[in-house]
Amino acid sequence: MIFLYLITLLVVTFVIYSRRVHSYWKRKGIIQMENPHLIFGSYKELFRRQMSPQDFGIKLYKEATRKGYRYWGLYQMFTPVLFVFDLDLIKRVLIKDFEYFMERGGYHNENEPLTVNMATVDGTKWRPLRQRFSPNFTSGKMKMMFQTMAACTNPLVDMLQEYADEERTVEIKDEFSRFTTDVIGNVVFGIECNSMKNPDSEFREYGSRAFKISSRKRFILQKLPNSLLNLFGIRRIDKDVEDFFKNLVKNNMEYREKNNIYRKDFLQVMTDLKNQIAQNPDEPELTLNDITTECFMFFAAGLETSSTVSTFTLYELAVHQDIQEKLRNHIKDVLERHDDKYTYEAFQELTYLDKCIHESMRIHPVATLLPRICTQRYKIPGTDVVLDKGDEIMIPLAGVQYDPKYFPEPEKYDPERFNEESIASRPSITFIPFGEGPRQCIGLRFGFLQSKVGIAAIIKNFKVTLNKKTIHPLEIVADSFIPSAKGGVWLNFERI
Repeated sequence: MIFLYLITLLVVTFVIYSRRVHSYWKRKGIIQMENPHLIFGSYKELFRRQMSPQDFGIKLYKEATRKGYRYWGLYQMFTPVLFVFDLDLIKRVLIKDFEYFMERGGYHNENEPLTVNMATVDGTKWRPLRQRFSPNFTSGKMKMMFQTMAACTNPLVDMLQEYADEERTVEIKDEFSRFTTDVIGNVVFGIECNSMKNPDSEFREYGSRAFKISSRKRFILQKLPNSLLNLFGIRRIDKDVEDFFKNLVKNNMEYREKNNIYRKDFLQVMTDLKNQIAQNPDEPELTLNDITTECFMFFAAGLETSSTVSTFTLYELAVHQDIQEKLRNHIKDVLERHDDKYTYEAFQELTYLDKCIHESMRIHPVATLLPRICTQRYKIPGTDVVLDKGDEIMIPLAGVQYDPKYFPEPEKYDPERFNEESIASRPSITFIPFGEGPRQCIGLRFGFLQSKVGIAAIIKNFKVTLNKKTIHPLEIVADSFIPSAKGGVWLNFERI
């Protein structure tokens, strides 16, 4: 009987707690989504795998804008989250009033060094990291690494030629991931991965394991305190994966120093920075952990995102043969002016390829929901609403990019939305695939260039068509942090 009373008391206490938490926005005078789930809050469709984050964001945006809401209060389990739909307020959060929203709220844990990087840490730690490492991500540094990147297209083309001759269909996400693995292995870590010939390479295996995380686990890791995670040994990245990357960087750096080897890659840039800092006693030391973490961040930013962007772009080009043919002619014309050589300057002229990739990123955004954390009390302009320190903001990028007011017939693939005239006709904040403002993705140049190089090599050499194994129109897997197509994207390749 006592046990029954205790259970009843616990249930009643939980319900009261849940109802209290789930009235947070209402108490602030903000309209909130009605009837939040006792446990999942407003996110039950995501936790039950009924909807992908992209579809969730688009649905919310459509409903909110139809009702005329500038913002809307939701709950991610027991965490209040304010979804912002008004473009002016989005711009304030990301740019104009950035000092109030410096934090992203990404998972980072000092017990997992690879998670503590400039993409995840809070505002006070982020700024010095950004200032220290920003010079390593300039267009000049990209130009320095370009030829190493371009050389990785040779095994990609060779492999696809074999598939074309054998009339084999290709699941392009997997194949392009092998290409990006080779690029990052070479350009960032200075190693030859040969993933095209050896898809089960150690580097690729550990790299893949670093990103195997569901949307639900990602939400949970962000919400539980690190002390509790550490107590139960719950990690975002397995310890042996962390050790692999740390040893990879350590051994490579020691080998280069011992043998006086200089390479034009990111690890060399970090080594030069380490030596430069060592000569300045006022600068904090650049440790092995620091270098490994930033190399891994580069790896994380470039691997899954680039292969995902490229997969969706190739899918759209396979569906729209006229656009594919126009792009192929454009690539050939530009390369002819550069003696048919892949140079950094030639790729800056591939403007139609830029349009094709941008339009693919609009329809199939990699970042669908952009988070920010309020770092100090903030009064929303034109209202009496005050946000407190710690309040979470969410910007539904996918919803904005599907708004017919800015992109007529939003589901139609039309690269000319990104010609100069069209871009000038709409607010700039309507398309921000890499975020915006001071905390915009620092590796955007690298990721975008990597996609351009791979796609250009494919379209130049092959006619790409959709295989019947591909679900068309695409369906996005619900429980996936990085958007992926249900059943994969299967393509056919024919030599030009």
